[in-house]
Amino acid sequence: MNIDSPFVPLDGLRHAVTTIRRGLVDHQVFSAAEWDTAVVTIARAHDQVGGSTRRHLYEVFASTLPGAPAHALLQPLEALGADLDCPH
Repeated sequence: MNIDSPFVPLDGLRHAVTTIRRGLVDHQVFSAAEWDTAVVTIARAHDQVGGSTRRHLYEVFASTLPGAPAHALLQPLEALGADLDCPH
């Protein structure tokens, strides 16, 4: 973990995933600040989590690469959200 990166609580990660899902999947409008916070939170959390949560984060990132279909983000985002809702 990067020691310069502040700790991301699980609820913060859940909120970030929900924000991104609402914007990209449900087409809800949110501010640039909310978007920036959500993206930074997910990036920071990547350094702090392991196991299936980290794998789902990789899949979310991969689904946003150039050339990926526009709908590619839905499944990995849903899987990440479901993973975060499960007690570990």
